[in-house]
Amino acid sequence: MSDHKNLDLKPVKSFRIGFNNLLKACSLYDSDSELPLSLYSLRHSYATIRLEEGTGTSLLKDQMGTGVTMLDKHYGHVKTREQREKLIQRRDKSTRKSSDKSNVAGNSSNSEDAEIELIKRQVLEELKADKSGLTPEPGSQLYKVLFNGLVQQRLDERRLLSEHEISPNPDLPDSLPD
Repeated sequence: MSDHKNLDLKPVKSFRIGFNNLLKACSLYDSDSELPLSLYSLRHSYATIRLEEGTGTSLLKDQMGTGVTMLDKHYGHVKTREQREKLIQRRDKSTRKSSDKSNVAGNSSNSEDAEIELIKRQVLEELKADKSGLTPEPGSQLYKVLFNGLVQQRLDERRLLSEHEISPNPDLPDSLPD
């Protein structure tokens, strides 16, 4: 049997009080915080971690006793971040292949329009080709946000590259060694 002489064991009157006592014992309690930790923050952490690990929303909704709509509303950013990272990797590979096509455009205005259309086609192709199961349903609000965000990100990247007169180097490896 373990020795409890140095522990102040008292019955817990509520989960909230017990949780706050645990936070205090771990020096994590901050009553002045704008968003103090609560029992609900454990639920949020659980959902976020499970989604980051790749758990499907169908399974997670059953585990949490909620609906896919609520998960998309409150945790859609987690999946969007993961999708963006995967699509950026795929984009980097396809940009090298289609960089010659983007150099075909005529004058500056037509060139910009052609570049935007090319980027939109690339993003659309990548979203369609994604087999991870993380891409939102085409036509959904989350899909539109992801699509527009990826297009804008690429336009911003190209603008920054051109401002600094940097061109992507096709000879660089896709990733650095560990």
